[in-house]
Amino acid sequence: MASDLGGPSKGLLGIFGVLLFGSSIASVVLGAITLLRYINVPYDFGQFSLYAASIALITIGGLLLITLIVGVIGALNDNENLRLVTLVLVFLLFSALAVIGAWSMTLVKTNRLQRGIDEDIDYSNKMYANNSDAQKKRVDDLNAQYNCCGRNNYTDFQVGSLPASCCKTKDCDPKNVESIHQKGCSSSNYPSEKVEKVFRMSIISLACAGAVLFGLILYGVLMKHTRGYVAVNH
Repeated sequence: MASDLGGPSKGLLGIFGVLLFGSSIASVVLGAITLLRYINVPYDFGQFSLYAASIALITIGGLLLITLIVGVIGALNDNENLRLVTLVLVFLLFSALAVIGAWSMTLVKTNRLQRGIDEDIDYSNKMYANNSDAQKKRVDDLNAQYNCCGRNNYTDFQVGSLPASCCKTKDCDPKNVESIHQKGCSSSNYPSEKVEKVFRMSIISLACAGAVLFGLILYGVLMKHTRGYVAVNH
């Protein structure tokens, strides 16, 4: 049975809708932009995967939109079950956004992300000769994209194990230092660029989490108002 919401309840439902819709769009857009940027990029060093985070944000954004629809239908039709489902879903999605935002922010602010990137690059370079083709491609693409070699420089590699991607040209002589990238990948722009992207993602995720939390509170108040309104009118 449809519920004739009072003025305050309609306002609460409207604000709830704006908050969840805005958070949904922001999550999907951020996730889609990041996914398009990293879907064909094999290198993603460090303990925070931008590719995986982008998939998570797109999924959360889509579920927020579905939850919004369920919540509106539940409120307008005075369906207690749908309203409870909405509260549970909103809480779970808030928690997911908060975890992504808090985890990424912690990694950035404690420099754990920077250290993780350096250590991952170092390990991948040391194990280059024994790595799979996929793992070698991570190192090779990073070297080619940022004109770098090794963690600190080309001397990180043993004699005879220098990757071809460390060369400035395809037909370079690995024994000729002048033909090899001198800069180490840890001192390239890659670590700072990734840290900046993760920090930006943490800010937007936490902002969306805050908006969703506020929406959760408003929907809880809406349920209380709706019960009171229905009780008075019966």
